[in-house]
Amino acid sequence: MLPTVATAVYRFPACMARSMATMPLDNMTNKALCMTTEEREEAGLIGRMPAKVESMETAIARVGAQFDKCKTMEERRLYMQALRNFSVPLYYEFATENVEKTLPLLYTPGVGDACSQYGSEFGQNSSQGFYLNMSM
Repeated sequence: MLPTVATAVYRFPACMARSMATMPLDNMTNKALCMTTEEREEAGLIGRMPAKVESMETAIARVGAQFDKCKTMEERRLYMQALRNFSVPLYYEFATENVEKTLPLLYTPGVGDACSQYGSEFGQNSSQGFYLNMSM
């Protein structure tokens, strides 16, 4: 008899053990060096990352310098994708503070089609969306 979802037990290999003590925070909560000492202690990351705590402004300046080194739109798009995979908070902070630089990468005709169908699709993967405020 094949195991069902209710009875199956999946065992991660030892190198993939998932716990706060053995794995950095996921990309939705990872603020990199902007994490406070208290956040690092709570996550069990003391000694697992540099001790320096930096401001979000400093991190955004560093991200901006790296972004500016990208020579083509494709390199910038790939950089933004990698940034989002690493740290969603840094991604959105950088994107909202640098709309002129990032909007051509984030808004395409394909995204325009998705926006035109927003009402029928709202709620599906909404945590991955990007809301534009025209008053900014």
